[in-house]
Amino acid sequence: MLYGEKVFLRPIELEDLPIIHKWRNDSEFIYPGLPDPTPFPKLEEWYEELVNSNKKVFLICDGSNDKPFGTVGISSINVQSQNAKLEIIIGEKEYRGQGFEIEAVVLFLDYCFKLLNLRRIAVKVDQDNEEYINSFEKVGFRKEGQLRRSIFKDGRYVDQYVMAIFKDEYFDRYLKE
Repeated sequence: MLYGEKVFLRPIELEDLPIIHKWRNDSEFIYPGLPDPTPFPKLEEWYEELVNSNKKVFLICDGSNDKPFGTVGISSINVQSQNAKLEIIIGEKEYRGQGFEIEAVVLFLDYCFKLLNLRRIAVKVDQDNEEYINSFEKVGFRKEGQLRRSIFKDGRYVDQYVMAIFKDEYFDRYLKE
């Protein structure tokens, strides 16, 4: 487990699938590669793949009461290039915009850069999701590019930003504190 001041990250277990199922079927989220809404058997397949792959996904929990409220993980891991794609869900609405996601991402980046020896972590963020853009910028991510009309959401095509942080940028920012 990874511990911060307000949150901790722990591996996902089979018993966590019902709450993750609830989050994945929240209409505010789009999950590439999974049907919308996500049937429970598809989520079970995702879990089996998670267990048997090099993907790393953790449950984000409130340190004060152990309540799970989201997930953070990486996929598309390229071992040779030492990079991966970050994915985060804050599934419980009362935890959104409270800074919990920032602490969870910093904890997870520490794990990725120190233990997995990754060099670059990227994330895609919808251009109209100012809250997430601001959160990632606070962590140290920088916009690298824009994917024009890359996803269909709320009846229209939406652009996404690609944002990334490098290991050296992370260490420069967080090892000084």
